[in-house]
Amino acid sequence: MWLADYVSLIIILSAFIWGIVLRRPVGGRFLLSAIIVIVIILGYTTYQQFLLWQSNEISKFLLPPHAPANYFIFYTFTRIWAAYVISFIVGILGYWMISYFNKRHQGKFFWPEEIYFIALSLFLAGHPGWILYLILISSVYSLWLIAYSLWLKKIERVSFYYLWLPLAAATIFFDVWLQQFGWYSNLIV
Repeated sequence: MWLADYVSLIIILSAFIWGIVLRRPVGGRFLLSAIIVIVIILGYTTYQQFLLWQSNEISKFLLPPHAPANYFIFYTFTRIWAAYVISFIVGILGYWMISYFNKRHQGKFFWPEEIYFIALSLFLAGHPGWILYLILISSVYSLWLIAYSLWLKKIERVSFYYLWLPLAAATIFFDVWLQQFGWYSNLIV
């Protein structure tokens, strides 16, 4: 687990406490703050990578003025930034699709806060964690719906308001654990 994973868990816990326990609005500002914090951490990690390469007798030749900056930029983008760039795109697309779908049906499916919970979770899960998150959400929702319908003997819509963020935290733990397996680590850019 590296720094961005720890911070992602702290942000998810903060969103859970702020939005669900304290019943305060978790909106675009919280999501924007999370994006800014992750960008700062990734920038710091990139800077530390530069310093590490610069201090090594061999790797310093991979940096300017000995080599073009393209190699370092490509390396840090693929190793540090790409997972969160991909999950940011997925989170924004998820936010837009869910917002559109929910507005089209007069807010019938999601509470306004849930849309931000989902976008925040997709972003902070990283890549390929967002895929794992969607699988986990689908599995838990299916099991929940089956148990709910067996218990009440009728099928109703079940709100996931209280589970979006805890399942995102669980996804980060599963993601870190699964990275030890080769088949899963091949999904990482």
